[in-house]
Amino acid sequence: MFRVMSIARNTFKEVVREPVYYVLVIAASLMIVVARLMPLFTITEDIKMMRDIGLSTVNVTALLIALLAASRVVYGEIESRTALSVVAKPVRRSQFILGKYLGILAAALVAIVVVGLVFAAMVWWQTLDQPMPEEQVVRRQLQGVLAVAQGCLLSMFQVMVLAAISVAASIYATMVVNVGVCFSLFLLGNLTGWFLDHALPDAQRAPVGHLLVAALLGLFPFLETYNVQALSLGTRIPVSYLVSAFAYAVYYSAAALTIAIAFFHRREL
Repeated sequence: MFRVMSIARNTFKEVVREPVYYVLVIAASLMIVVARLMPLFTITEDIKMMRDIGLSTVNVTALLIALLAASRVVYGEIESRTALSVVAKPVRRSQFILGKYLGILAAALVAIVVVGLVFAAMVWWQTLDQPMPEEQVVRRQLQGVLAVAQGCLLSMFQVMVLAAISVAASIYATMVVNVGVCFSLFLLGNLTGWFLDHALPDAQRAPVGHLLVAALLGLFPFLETYNVQALSLGTRIPVSYLVSAFAYAVYYSAAALTIAIAFFHRREL
């Protein structure tokens, strides 16, 4: 465990030292501030639009950081043969993969916290524009900050899943291929529910087709679990839902990391 945490710490430092990390975090923060300063529609629509922009910005920023970091610290080190010097020491290949994964997650978590704090501050500020009694304003502010926290938490769960997939892909794939594959899975994962509702063959008329399509869709991450758009409407998410979403993220991440470790054992360094 000490070796895993040591690799994770070094990976975290390596990721946060990259200029692109600061560019993404600062750009995301500025985008949220600009969304707050620009009047869009009516007050009610402004609140919804502001939360939509903020939640999407947090989500995409964390995903980009995780995907770029995976290509940099996994594929890059394998190609430069830096990984060989690490696994030549008393470090197992599984420990190398787990350490890299945890370091990437830690860097993504810091980015989510920083951008999330800016987002929460803008939501708090925006609530002051609403014509309502002071007591109700404070309650709305607290509700808005809670919604931001829940959205950031769901974004982190989604990053857990896609970062694990990205680490597995980075064993062989270049940065361009890795990012392309993971963003394709991101889009498909967020459309899985639509496919289940509209594209799944009828179980009675075509049972074989139903099973095959359902099995195929089951291979993709069901990322609609982490759809944070409901929070833009002020919907409060139950704790039980957050727990189940976290359990699914752990389950899928563990499966993806198992594949990553298997790939890495077969990879020549």
